[in-house]
Amino acid sequence: MKPLRKITALVLALLLLISTAAAQSIAWPEEQALVCPVVTGISSLPDFTAPACRQMPLTQIDPQNTALWVKLRFLLPPETQRPDRPYGLYVLGKTSSQAYFNGQYLGQNGTPDLRKDQEFPGKMDTVFYIPPALITSVENDVVLKLSSHHGFIHLQSPLHFIGVAPYADPQAFFTQDLWLSLVPLGALILGALYFAVTSLTADQRPDNLLFFLMCSLAAAQLGAELARSLFRYSYPLHDLRLLLIVSLALGFGLCLLWYVARRFARRQMLTWISGGGLVTLMADILTPGFDAKTTLAFLIPSLCATVLLALVTIQRRERRLWRYVAAFAVFSGTTLLTFTYFHDSIYYYIITGILCFLFAQQALEFGRERARRKAEELQVARLQFKLDQNDQARKPQTITIAQAGKITLVPTDSITHCQAAGDYVELYFVEKHPQLFSGSLKDLETQLPSTFLRVHRSFIVNTDFITALHSSGGTGYLKLTTDTDVPVSRRIMPSVRSVIAP
Repeated sequence: MKPLRKITALVLALLLLISTAAAQSIAWPEEQALVCPVVTGISSLPDFTAPACRQMPLTQIDPQNTALWVKLRFLLPPETQRPDRPYGLYVLGKTSSQAYFNGQYLGQNGTPDLRKDQEFPGKMDTVFYIPPALITSVENDVVLKLSSHHGFIHLQSPLHFIGVAPYADPQAFFTQDLWLSLVPLGALILGALYFAVTSLTADQRPDNLLFFLMCSLAAAQLGAELARSLFRYSYPLHDLRLLLIVSLALGFGLCLLWYVARRFARRQMLTWISGGGLVTLMADILTPGFDAKTTLAFLIPSLCATVLLALVTIQRRERRLWRYVAAFAVFSGTTLLTFTYFHDSIYYYIITGILCFLFAQQALEFGRERARRKAEELQVARLQFKLDQNDQARKPQTITIAQAGKITLVPTDSITHCQAAGDYVELYFVEKHPQLFSGSLKDLETQLPSTFLRVHRSFIVNTDFITALHSSGGTGYLKLTTDTDVPVSRRIMPSVRSVIAP
């Protein structure tokens, strides 16, 4: 894994170089450093000539569970000696530190010591101010005393960056491009809130709950990534932060696989989820380095989902499913290409993109399903309507109405339409003159069979006598066999058209 560590360190250095406003002024130490173990009872600076001292690359310096003296050499440009532009020595990593510049004490971050009970943990990232008078135009020596006893995870590369740059808050190395991460963070938070609300309804509740979990896990993971940019915390908390990031990435990956398996292979859902989850857990346990662990936590479930989609697509021979295969192939391929710098904001843009794609596809399919159900319901309604017409023709119903203080039974097959007239209702018949009855149109509507249709707030029509529907601009009227025109309200027009359509 040494090449991977070197690549990771190089990529991190490049990200730091790009993210800081004064990146062109960063001075790097020589590649090789002199490293000596700290000896008990000796507090003075070593001369680095002891037999136990040795040279090693910066990426191999490891103060975890021990204490080290480290000597670095810098060639600083002349502009670093300007008094109006102060410079600092940056130490970014999981360690307590004590710094000396050209033999002069600069300060300490925590209290490094050979014994764990004597060490006070320092901040994860720190900067030491370098007085301009200490900087020479030739070689400059930096000596660091480092120790890291309080972490519970052994990292491959506990030191992320050591260099000289314009003096500023050490978090400036991470906050320069912070706004790039705020865009997907806001989108993921809004997505989590949206799916939390929509999951309360019955329609597609399991899918919306999975979307809520994926958005929440991704947003929490991005928040954990940004924590180093927003807060200065003691280095032991860095281990908790890394475990949290890996756990959230694993949760997102398994939810993603769960969503795909539930939608496209429900019978084998448990097999795919348990199999993919087991392989992912084993890979995370066996793989060193938290960058690789976090990447594999969602890469393996994504690859499993891609294989599952490809098999389902071939089996069903549905061309629309190739869109899913292509989307997940792009997602997995991009993850592989960005393997060593997964934590960059591009990963969260990709996650947001795949979630948007899945939601868009689900919305399209849900719309098609609703349209299909609506068409089926319309067919059923038309069939029921025809059955009701046949029943009415074979055995006409009668309604009871009040007229001039007496109760009258009126056969419904003789009524062409009804019209509201104040506190009365006027009934129109095929072969009789209109008659006025007491009551409301609403009460009458409850007695009439389903072959009567309310087409206007003042009209009910017997559909057996409709000959034509005329409409213009959303409004219209019905033509009856008695050569009568009955108005149809704009709001009811679509329902009327669907009922009387052949």
